[in-house]
Amino acid sequence: MLASYNKFIVALSMAVLEWIRVTYNIDLGLDESTMTALVGAITSILVFAIPNKSRQ
Repeated sequence: MLASYNKFIVALSMAVLEWIRVTYNIDLGLDESTMTALVGAITSILVFAIPNKSRQ
């Protein structure tokens, strides 16, 4: 059952990681707009790459 929500879990976990980064001011050496674009791109790539398993 949980495997059918793989894409949602990936997107949610990336959103939580971004929230933690912003909340605790974790500096990765990039400005805010570049970091936001990078996290968005990584999230999109991971959601595309990880397939949902069909319900059977």
